[in-house]
Amino acid sequence: MKKYVSIIIVVLLVLCFALVPTFISGLNSNIYLPEEDTGYEITAYDVDIEVNRDGSFDIKEKIDVHFYAGNSHGIYRWLPLIQNSSYKNANGKLVKKNFRAKVRNVLYDRSLSSGETFMVDRFSDNGTYFMQMGSLSYVPAGSDMTYAFSYTYDYGNDRDKSMDMLYYNIIGTGWDTRISNLTFSIKLPKVLPDNSVEFYVGKYGESTTNSNRVVYEFDGKTISGRVEQLEYGEAVTVFKAIEQGYFNYPKSYVFDIAILVLTCFVIVLIIILFLRKRKKHAIVEVVEFKAPEGITPTEAGLINDGKLTGDDISSLIVYWASKGFVKIKEEEKRVKIIKVAKSEELEGKMKEHEKILFDDMFRGDVEVVDAKNLDLSQNTGLKCKKSVEKSTAECFDKNTDKNFVGVMIFASLIFALFSAKCIYQSVLTGFTMSLQILLTLSTIVGICMVPTLFKYKDKCKKKKYFVLLILDLLAVFVPVIIQMFFTEAFCDVFGARFYLSIVAVLLVSIYSFLERYTERGREILGKIRGLKNYILVAEKDKMEMLVKDNPALFYDILPYAYVLGVSDVFMKKFEDVEIIQPSSNPTLFDTWVSFIIINDCLNAAAVSIDQNITAAFATRTGKVVGNIAEHIGGGFSGGGHGGGGGGRW
Repeated sequence: MKKYVSIIIVVLLVLCFALVPTFISGLNSNIYLPEEDTGYEITAYDVDIEVNRDGSFDIKEKIDVHFYAGNSHGIYRWLPLIQNSSYKNANGKLVKKNFRAKVRNVLYDRSLSSGETFMVDRFSDNGTYFMQMGSLSYVPAGSDMTYAFSYTYDYGNDRDKSMDMLYYNIIGTGWDTRISNLTFSIKLPKVLPDNSVEFYVGKYGESTTNSNRVVYEFDGKTISGRVEQLEYGEAVTVFKAIEQGYFNYPKSYVFDIAILVLTCFVIVLIIILFLRKRKKHAIVEVVEFKAPEGITPTEAGLINDGKLTGDDISSLIVYWASKGFVKIKEEEKRVKIIKVAKSEELEGKMKEHEKILFDDMFRGDVEVVDAKNLDLSQNTGLKCKKSVEKSTAECFDKNTDKNFVGVMIFASLIFALFSAKCIYQSVLTGFTMSLQILLTLSTIVGICMVPTLFKYKDKCKKKKYFVLLILDLLAVFVPVIIQMFFTEAFCDVFGARFYLSIVAVLLVSIYSFLERYTERGREILGKIRGLKNYILVAEKDKMEMLVKDNPALFYDILPYAYVLGVSDVFMKKFEDVEIIQPSSNPTLFDTWVSFIIINDCLNAAAVSIDQNITAAFATRTGKVVGNIAEHIGGGFSGGGHGGGGGGRW
């Protein structure tokens, strides 16, 4: 399960890092201000804008330039493709949105332009669209040149249900010289009954509108006007609130349909998985006070919760001690040291995982080892783990976990696709994009941890399990709830934010109802849990009587109590009882303090084994490295769309 979870997380991180350069570009597109260039001046700038019914702009620009310097080929014009816009909607609420624009139908009008000038190049780079015009030869100093060109600027849906709007930067803050005279004409697709319109003139960050600098006329359909003497860095923005439905924005449902289809597919898979793998047979817990025959405590630990840890493997030390193969003793120096000494070789009937650990602990001439610092060879813990999993394979229905992981992967893809949809269509950048990715990863990881958490249930105290369960549920559903209430409706046309929560609920709740054991596994598990329950609920007197009749029984049960997480309860019930030493190992216990020694020994050995297993896994991992792209762009003081700027080259 850890392997599959790791694969899912790594794949998603790779996708996220791959998308970062695309989404992060344009983060500062509204605040770019170039260095002033005194080598030329724009003497006249004419902008003709025709607003289409779909909200796009067909724009014609005619720019008259006087070159003071003689080292220029012409001018370039750039437009921001990723841009932030802020305004007050129809409800008076301040709204901030990012937009991703498209520039198309770029044409250079040579009939209105000077001499042999032409469109030298046009391209997009890091969230900016560039148009380079002029000639390959230098323009003589003192020359006056004219450049005329047209293009379509489309920023898509305004994603505001309260109103439509005309919000455009006729001139952006990105020009690196002054503009002596600006004239403009804006033609709307339909007549408006209200002739009010707002203009903003100024540099980035200015709070005053300076609208008195704009001389304009508006007849209900066409806005025409002029502005004189725009200084370096000054911009002109037009804003007009319009009744909702004025524009007929085109809508794309590709993302929504894909998410809907995948969601339906996953829900069907969940239903099929439940019908095929639901629990049909109850586990009969046979109450008995003896170790399961033919099952080592390590195997019992794995069968009990489906998870193998260092605690399970370290229990073999006490298991061997009870059979006389090792002795556990304490050495008092500056620091307490717990030693495990070999008494004799393991018998041939011992299982493979026992021999792997035993032979490595006492390899060569080693006769005594320090339990707190087991010197295990690389992969020993992992070999033990695989051997135990192999010997208990007949107890588990492996297809259940495989099928659940398959469904989980598809569900992860849906959550990732929804996150990508929000990032792309809302053009999330910086902190908001990172937050969206983290929310998605939190949900996915939370769902992926459900099987591990469920298996951990039978190995820890109820309070601890309850805390872990609450944390996992929070990791899954808090991000889902956040996305339900804070995702823009435009980015969720089909209500994915709501029905994706159904997928999360089903995945979190279904695992506990699935059959994970075979008939053989249910039989052994019944005996194991019967032993655990007996330790927990049996009266102290009855347990003492059983041990007095068979002293070896205490030592046989101890390692199983440890892997079942009830060793403290088990030892507590014999706190005041004199335990007769087993004939096979008469020095195993001397006093009650020895019980604490045993517990310390197992805990220390478990840490060493866990570290050994983790190190073996770590050698197989890699890392993902991502790049962040740099960007420059333009706009106006949290203003409208378009704008940008230009310069000479």
